[in-house]
Amino acid sequence: MELQRKEVPFLLEQILELVFLPEQVLEPLFLLEQILKPLFLLKQILEPLFLLEQVLEPLFLLEQILELLFLLEQNLELLLQLMQILELLFQLVRILKLLFQLVQILELLFQLVQILKLLFQLVQILELLFQLVQILELLFQLGKILELLFLLEQIPELPL
Repeated sequence: MELQRKEVPFLLEQILELVFLPEQVLEPLFLLEQILKPLFLLKQILEPLFLLEQVLEPLFLLEQILELLFLLEQNLELLLQLMQILELLFQLVRILKLLFQLVQILELLFQLVQILKLLFQLVQILELLFQLVQILELLFQLGKILELLFLLEQIPELPL
């Protein structure tokens, strides 16, 4: 766009007015600068704090990791206790198996006692049979004696 010759002096005049602004316009800008300087300083103070926050954030994560490790330790302790309980239960099962075997042994012993009682009764029966045989022998001998007596009675009496 080409400027016309008439417009150039007008533009120059406006530029000069802007360069030599009245003091009334510059004074608020100066005040604004005075306000902005502390804000800029505050920004410079806050920037290290933001950096500190960035440094602290991993520390916070580290704290969470430590808490998780603590919980893991507690879980491991509980698992250890559970393993000990399971080991005790396993030992209890072994003891119960042994007790069951002991009960079976006691049942066998009871049966053995029953067999011994029967054997004792058998011995008593054998003793009775032996006594019966002795009685039969005595009866047999008595029968012989009676037979002899019968035979003696058959013999005529001899004169004396």
